[in-house]
Amino acid sequence: MVAGCSLVLKSVLLAIALTLAVAVQATESPTPIADLLVDRDNNTIPDSLGQTVVVEGWVTVTPSDLSNTSFQTIIEDQSGSGIILFSPSLEMTFERGDRVRARGELSQHRGAPQLKNIEVELVGNESVPSALSVTLASVDGWQHMGKRVQVEGEVGPVSADVFGRMRLSSEDGSVLSLYFPPPVVADFDWQQWPRGSRISVTGVVSIYKQTWPYEGGFQLIVTRPEDIRLLAPPQPAWQRWAQLSIAPASALLVIALFVNYRVQRRAKARAHELATLTALSASFSTEHLDQAQLARSATDILTAYDIAELACVFPGIGAAASATVVFTAHDSEIAESFEAELGRNDPGQDAQAVADFVQRLAATLSLQLIALHPLTSSHDGYGFICAFALQRRKPSALQERTLYAAARLLALALENQRVRHNALIEQQKLHQLVVTDDLTGLYNRRFLDEYLRVQLPLAQRRGSGLAFVALDIDFFKRINDEHGHAAGDRVLAGVAAVLRQTCRSSDLIARVGGEEFLIIINDAEQGTALPFCERIRNEVAASEFDLDGTRINVTVSIGIAIFGVHADDIESLHHAADMALYAAKRAGRNRCAWAAEKAA
Repeated sequence: MVAGCSLVLKSVLLAIALTLAVAVQATESPTPIADLLVDRDNNTIPDSLGQTVVVEGWVTVTPSDLSNTSFQTIIEDQSGSGIILFSPSLEMTFERGDRVRARGELSQHRGAPQLKNIEVELVGNESVPSALSVTLASVDGWQHMGKRVQVEGEVGPVSADVFGRMRLSSEDGSVLSLYFPPPVVADFDWQQWPRGSRISVTGVVSIYKQTWPYEGGFQLIVTRPEDIRLLAPPQPAWQRWAQLSIAPASALLVIALFVNYRVQRRAKARAHELATLTALSASFSTEHLDQAQLARSATDILTAYDIAELACVFPGIGAAASATVVFTAHDSEIAESFEAELGRNDPGQDAQAVADFVQRLAATLSLQLIALHPLTSSHDGYGFICAFALQRRKPSALQERTLYAAARLLALALENQRVRHNALIEQQKLHQLVVTDDLTGLYNRRFLDEYLRVQLPLAQRRGSGLAFVALDIDFFKRINDEHGHAAGDRVLAGVAAVLRQTCRSSDLIARVGGEEFLIIINDAEQGTALPFCERIRNEVAASEFDLDGTRINVTVSIGIAIFGVHADDIESLHHAADMALYAAKRAGRNRCAWAAEKAA
């Protein structure tokens, strides 16, 4: 009976929680989708990426049109902007024209903005607004991302397997890819739109490029046969024969066009090469990147700019044990196969071992090895950069030049990173020499002055909390006289070690004289400073120091001054602590003494 009541109570609480969640969502004002796609820094990544937002709009592409394995749909709001809603586990169905409200996190998948981890509710049903008529050229960009648009063009090659692709071209040379999702690809009769016919198509602008930056690769998602309308059939055969009759007269024009095409193609290839090298140079100029990050930038850019299908960087001889092979692939299957090969075989670190490995890899993955360049510099070899292509043919001149230049740029970047790293280490060592005492490893007077310049204003704002502890080794001259100065140095170093072990990390210990030390205690009060100093004194007295077989003990005298109690500035505090130290020595040494309180 009790268990039943508990189950009913849990059900009621869950229902209340769900009702409250829906009520909270309903009270949130929808964000215009156009605002979510704003990219002020022009890096092809929305400024709102990662934020949780609420949107509302009409369903333009239903979940059943996009995927059979997960919830995916596209909505469009009153501004005409659209966005993908995605959830791997949500099970809901909507019809075209349903008005829905969704809440989720803004993300990107293959460049396309989408809301993930969504909560969706149906709020009505309305007619889907008319599509915006645009040119093919304007679709290949972010201007119409997520919008329903209507375009016209000539049908090119068509491929239909798991999903469908149709190339559409316009008279100005613009080309657009039409994408037909797997759930609807069987609904289209491709013979209705033969190659060369002119059609009008309505669909949603999206992007399929898998690598950043997402500067191209836009497509049009088409889900219904009625969204394609035939405008004109292909040109009849007799018209083509008629055109061939004027071929001799237009031969010179064709030759001129061909020459111009070759020039333009070469210029385009050169521009592509220059863009790739510019991207590499810009990436390598980013500061604070380690060698693995530099290698990752190189492989990402070479694949993103279609120089290679698979690019990888192998560590060189003498690389750290933690150094791994860095690689990037266009296709996830190729990446998985490459990673599996790395798990089964060690590529090694010398040229012959790497060459043997990549040859086996090319044969296993059915890839064409197009480059294997050593990453050499004036200092040392940093490994090898390797590139593969899908086509079984000789690499183009563009690929050869770009990959060779990429190897030189990466080697130079790795060399610069090594130089900067070594310079930083040397700088740190130099700084350590400047601010620390060589013998004890404690901070010196120079660093102490800089430290107090910062800490005293803080203590002045707090009104207290800073203590000066002056500490001096008793009868230190006797140690030097009886055992020598080398023994005295060992005692100084030993006392410094005891101080480091006893003091907190927030305290500062400095050697300010021959056998005199100064400890700055933060957050100190009169009730806590004396027990702390007594513990230091006892720890030193309990320590033994080995002086060439002779073990001795030493004691210290300590003077204490508190900010606000004994003095109000650095010089006065130090003087007060020194006076207290001398008072401790006059009283018999091996003891702690307070400074005299300041005059009222």
